[in-house]
Amino acid sequence: MKVLFYPLLVATAMVATACTNDLEDDIQVLDPSTKTAITFVGQDNSAPLTRAGFAAQTQIAMHIRSTKNDDSKIRETRTWATAQQDDDLTAVSFSNIIAPSDENVRYWDDAFGRDAKLSVFAVAVPGKADVTNGTGNKTLINHLDGSSSWSTGALSEVIEWTVSGDQSGSNVIANEDLTYSNNISAGGKGGAKAYDYTTNKYTSINDGELLFRIKDTSFPDGPGKFDQGNLKFNQSSIMH
Repeated sequence: MKVLFYPLLVATAMVATACTNDLEDDIQVLDPSTKTAITFVGQDNSAPLTRAGFAAQTQIAMHIRSTKNDDSKIRETRTWATAQQDDDLTAVSFSNIIAPSDENVRYWDDAFGRDAKLSVFAVAVPGKADVTNGTGNKTLINHLDGSSSWSTGALSEVIEWTVSGDQSGSNVIANEDLTYSNNISAGGKGGAKAYDYTTNKYTSINDGELLFRIKDTSFPDGPGKFDQGNLKFNQSSIMH
């Protein structure tokens, strides 16, 4: 039996956004009691030439880190969700990622709001909707440090994953095939989907962290939309 360690390669934000008011919608001012959910889609890039969503329903566990100002303020939390089966695996497409209950949803309002820059690290075993591994058969989310509450600092950046010594069975490989996503980060690629007001969809792909984008960039402040995260999952980089 091998015990493998995976670093959380989550980059932290270096600069804060300038806006601090609570206008989050481009149509109307939201009620102060209404929160804006952090939302995601996902792609399984672990297989060669794959740029689509998951072939079957897949559980995802993630760390969400929010930074503000000069990195001196950090909030981080963990949660899990389910990537839905993508029926179009022949094109560049995405799996919708759905939280199983309200308690699994995380909100921009709790993560510095419009001042936030979000980085995300996530893990998944493609095609597995219920994952356990290691001593005590820990669930996928319990391999990540933290809780549903937002911390006042960075969480531990190491998880433990056990791989069986006998990898001859295809079922064993499938159950232990841990993949990761860290493209939503300061140096990440294609992880931030911005809202396109022409198509009225999240179709503009950006690099870097998730953030709030003002609709009319000629003004220093105003209505706009928060980014949607695009988690791209790849084969894990193993540290022995």
